[in-house]
Amino acid sequence: MLENAVYSVISPEGCASIMWRDATKRTLAAEAMHITAPDLLGFGRSPKPRRCAYQVADHLAALDPLVPPGALLVGHSAGAILAVALAARTDVPLRGLVLLGLPAYPSAGAALASLAGTGPLARATAEGRLHAHAACATVCMTRPLTRRLAPHLAADLPAAVAADPVAHTWRSYSRTLRTVVVAHRVAGDLAALRVPVLIVHGTRDRTAPLPAAAALIASGCPARLVHGTLDDVVPPAMSRTYLALATKAGGDCELAEPAGASHVDLIDPLSPAWPQVVA
Repeated sequence: MLENAVYSVISPEGCASIMWRDATKRTLAAEAMHITAPDLLGFGRSPKPRRCAYQVADHLAALDPLVPPGALLVGHSAGAILAVALAARTDVPLRGLVLLGLPAYPSAGAALASLAGTGPLARATAEGRLHAHAACATVCMTRPLTRRLAPHLAADLPAAVAADPVAHTWRSYSRTLRTVVVAHRVAGDLAALRVPVLIVHGTRDRTAPLPAAAALIASGCPARLVHGTLDDVVPPAMSRTYLALATKAGGDCELAEPAGASHVDLIDPLSPAWPQVVA
């Protein structure tokens, strides 16, 4: 299931030492480190039903049975949209969400305009244009060749990851792009959540612009940011930028910066910063 995933490995003893400063809690750490990383319906090695409409409900029906109680949902791009939708509808109790590069477009028009900025083929695919269909059909017919060429065209990615995007069909790709990324609005789903949500966003993300994500705060989704002043992994400036954008959009956003706290201190119940995290 993780064949084409990129992930880092830490032993249960190492995780327990970081989280609880007690390596003997390795069994508890191992349970907490369980990961399920499915391909979306119609993508990668997941089923590709020919008659499927690939709407949000179709994707959720495939994902919901895979979610155990107490899970932390992590989604990227279209997967982030579906993670929010799933969290808003599932009966399974969740620990929280981590959303990476969330495409929080305020309208279908804004979504299409943003997709156009990444290249003409993306927008044409979302609109179901004939030349986009022809390009996708060519990729599908020559998939053995394109899978071999993909790692050379995206040399900054692991070979298996670079080759994975060609493992879909025109129907699964175009309809998911149109019904999930372009047509679905995440603001309502976010507002309905009662679990912690962490949004991680690049400042130069052209596919999912940061201002659109920050504007979610103004739509009734309050944000509370906690960032250690000595965090040398994720610079505090990123949270300050988010705060400025959210405030400018008229949102309810606050930032707490525990003095002297590092990147790990914010998840350590024994650190002096912990009371501010849970406050």
